[in-house]
Amino acid sequence: MKDSLYSIIAVVAGISITRLFTELPQLDYSYTILLLILILVGISLGVKTELSPNELKLNWRILILPIGTIVGTFLPVLIISPLIPVLDLKESLLIVSGMGYYSLASIMVTGAVGGNIVLMVFFSSLIREFLVLLFANPLHHFFGDKSLISIAASASDTCLPVIVKHTGHESTFEILFNGTVIGLFVPLIISLILKF
Repeated sequence: MKDSLYSIIAVVAGISITRLFTELPQLDYSYTILLLILILVGISLGVKTELSPNELKLNWRILILPIGTIVGTFLPVLIISPLIPVLDLKESLLIVSGMGYYSLASIMVTGAVGGNIVLMVFFSSLIREFLVLLFANPLHHFFGDKSLISIAASASDTCLPVIVKHTGHESTFEILFNGTVIGLFVPLIISLILKF
């Protein structure tokens, strides 16, 4: 929860700085920052691989979780998007494409779409994280372990302790696997959407 609050504060601070100092040069370091974020995600995953051999056993069924997360994210958008005349399908798909990776997704769409869409991409991903952090107990109670892991697709960072608290240590590998697969697919999915 505290990390998500820091993320919001950082974005508000960045916007405030640009409003206060309108003479700031127009620099675009977003690609460099994106690479730095990907390196940090890799380091984070590398550090969190303290798993027992039993937890590392792969089963083909583990692929259902990331596939279900991706389908469960985009299918409702495909169904509901025609009912929202303000946004076209591409914008709607971009808004949910971060799947919890708010910094990564926001940087990737910056410059390709308007500022309002970038903010929606950011907040859409942040809301996914907030859902888990704020409502982990009822979500777990009513929908089970997999719902927490799927909602927080980026569960390999901020949400990991909360999800492990509710699902148990034995689900750590599933959480990391899902977070890693989704993390690898987010840039690919965003790139594909931007090409349409």
